[in-house]
Amino acid sequence: MAPFSNLKVLDLSADFAGSYCTRLLGDFGASVKKIVINDRGDRSASYGPFINDGRVPKSSAMFHYMNYNKQVVSISSQSDAIPKLALSADLLIEDFSNKELGTFGLNFANMRDLNPDIIICSISPFGRGTKWEEKPWSDLTIQAMTGMCSVNGDQGKSPLKEPGTESEFITGANAYVASVAALIDRDARGISQQVNVSVLKSVLHSYSPYLLAALHTGNPRQQQAQGLHFGLVPCKDGYVSLSVRHEPTWEHMWLFFGDPQFAQNPRFDTATKRRENEEELSEILFPILANYSRKELLHGLSPLRILVGIANSVSDLIEDDHLKSRNAFLKFENEGKFWEMPGAPFRM
Repeated sequence: MAPFSNLKVLDLSADFAGSYCTRLLGDFGASVKKIVINDRGDRSASYGPFINDGRVPKSSAMFHYMNYNKQVVSISSQSDAIPKLALSADLLIEDFSNKELGTFGLNFANMRDLNPDIIICSISPFGRGTKWEEKPWSDLTIQAMTGMCSVNGDQGKSPLKEPGTESEFITGANAYVASVAALIDRDARGISQQVNVSVLKSVLHSYSPYLLAALHTGNPRQQQAQGLHFGLVPCKDGYVSLSVRHEPTWEHMWLFFGDPQFAQNPRFDTATKRRENEEELSEILFPILANYSRKELLHGLSPLRILVGIANSVSDLIEDDHLKSRNAFLKFENEGKFWEMPGAPFRM
């Protein structure tokens, strides 16, 4: 039996965070009913890539991904179905603005009066009841405001946004954890709660080491220079991440390259010296790395306890044997054809 097989979830979200939260619940057995209000829609339906050559909900791969394992029901904005559906739900996930709540005539306090056991998880960009509650936002807005952009990119260059919609997936994972915690608390103490999850705060907590540096040293971390000590290095067929900051790994690397004596070179025999003479070291090391493929470096250096990783492209990930062995991708059917999508991020 799946862990959430007795859980009934009402998904009223239109953005990615709420949809991802309920996708995780559905992956582990919850009965999720996704309500799409016609005048509001579901953002994932207009988000590519599109399959079957059409910009309609059934053709959006993202719509299928976000709503996998859900029963999707479309209703009109005048429908009174939501309060009725909430009567039998254990958990309700929503991301309405105050304006939308008024437009659609929704009152969550009344729903809780009718169903005292229901947990309501409310997702908002900046937090309910704050002065920014109605402020327009996007993933870029959040990444800029939280400082995430300021620590990304090359040192001395413009701040850089993380790709995709990372802030919303982080928030969706937090909403999932918060909802499960509230359900456990309800079952333990008999108290149902309304949980508030903000995108801003979720992203803020996702890189606490940077915040701690600012709070406790007064010296916040900045963008880091890319190079041998931090970054990717070229090889025969692409790039690898390679970290040899400590002397034992430095010595092991040169043992692998067949020149153990070079590790004792007085210009490079400590991490400080390697950083000071990085340009000279690059001129020596890069031609050596050019003789090895990414996989040769991975399988040759990893057994020596050297931190090395293949710099995969997205296409590489789809064909990766390790990910396939972990069932990282699953198939879904649409109009007689089978397509693939990422599966659940963890296994139970």
